[in-house]
Amino acid sequence: MRLFVVLPFLIAAVCECLATLPTYSNVHQKFEFKYSFKGPFLINSKGQVPFWSFAGNAIPSEDQVRVCPSIKSRRGWIWSEPFSHEHWMVDVALRVTGRTRFGADGMAVWFTKEKGTEGPIFGNVDSFKGLAVILDSFDNDAMQDNPKILVVLSDGYLKFDHYSDGSKQAVGSCIRDFRNTPYPVRLRIVYLRGTLEVWVHDGSSRIEDDYELCASVATELIPPEGHFGLSAATGGLSDDHDVVSFVTHSLKPHDEKFKEWVSGDEEEAVRFAEMYANRSHSFDERQEKYLESNPEARRRRQRMRGGMEEEDLVLDADREVQLMMRMHSRLQADIQKLMVKFDQLSL
Repeated sequence: MRLFVVLPFLIAAVCECLATLPTYSNVHQKFEFKYSFKGPFLINSKGQVPFWSFAGNAIPSEDQVRVCPSIKSRRGWIWSEPFSHEHWMVDVALRVTGRTRFGADGMAVWFTKEKGTEGPIFGNVDSFKGLAVILDSFDNDAMQDNPKILVVLSDGYLKFDHYSDGSKQAVGSCIRDFRNTPYPVRLRIVYLRGTLEVWVHDGSSRIEDDYELCASVATELIPPEGHFGLSAATGGLSDDHDVVSFVTHSLKPHDEKFKEWVSGDEEEAVRFAEMYANRSHSFDERQEKYLESNPEARRRRQRMRGGMEEEDLVLDADREVQLMMRMHSRLQADIQKLMVKFDQLSL
């Protein structure tokens, strides 16, 4: 009998808690190629990522950027040129992989007024002005809530506290196990009309829109002009921190200036799209011919993409069990949240 009494409240609480990835149908999205990278042809003939600068232990390749390798006490970073659009959206696909049960330290996605330099916050300085979306692998405060994703906003004076895993500095966070996932973890970071949203795809499926809202914050601390960046660091433990793609769109709400804003780069956009498609097809053909004639290179490439040696790979059956356990844990956590809401409603 109690179930029928509780059920309406549970349904209402579920509807309130669930969040669907917005389509932004009333906002025009313009691809910003100078502030994006993805394979193939991620690097040029000189080994550089066009329009980006990298340093430390970052290693770019044809199809990804290894921001920091799985070697103890290493740091790496990569930064864009200045970006000056009022509204924007960034989609990041990444992998954090390691051979041990626990990893460290983590990585961060940045949008800051100045380019970062080497420092203690996952490879970047702690006196930044702007945004940091941090993927923290190691549980420094022993609260058993890592791996965790944190959203930190700073006016340049905030000091990140590693000993508390930044819990006092974060304006939003969500517990997500982003290590050793079957598919790349994806972040969608949107800044529109003074509101920052961070959406997370946990990499457990191929479903494109399987995102969950991690944080939504109204803020004026996002600089009007800044640099996008990625940094990562390892400590006593280590993981490979790889970025598969970083895709930036500037956003423009529909208004009287819409046509003027859109038409400026149409011809250039078409030209680059055709160039990318032709080169992508040519690269795929050459790559497949090379791998057919070099079986060892194919195996080595598969090992690099997985981040582990073949003998260390988890069996498919074991991976399925791990995914089921992870989904079960998340379901239990959601039920607990709903029961708390019900208790609040019943008071």
